[in-house]
Amino acid sequence: MLQLEVMRKEIFREIEKENDEGVLEKIILYINELRMPHMTIHPCCYTDEVKKVRIEQSVRDAVAGLGISQEKMIERHSEWL
Repeated sequence: MLQLEVMRKEIFREIEKENDEGVLEKIILYINELRMPHMTIHPCCYTDEVKKVRIEQSVRDAVAGLGISQEKMIERHSEWL
């Protein structure tokens, strides 16, 4: 139990030092993903808050020119078709 408290305090210290909003959003997403049970019926069950954060990050990534075109995705993963 003591080790758990030490770990929790360390996590809080690291988060308090972080100034990048994008990094903090990713931390929230990661924590939420860790908490989600791995369900076979509903493999992707995000809360509305998590969906909003993921959509906002996707928009920022698109504006920044990150990602690949649909054509390149199809080329890379033609076995999916």
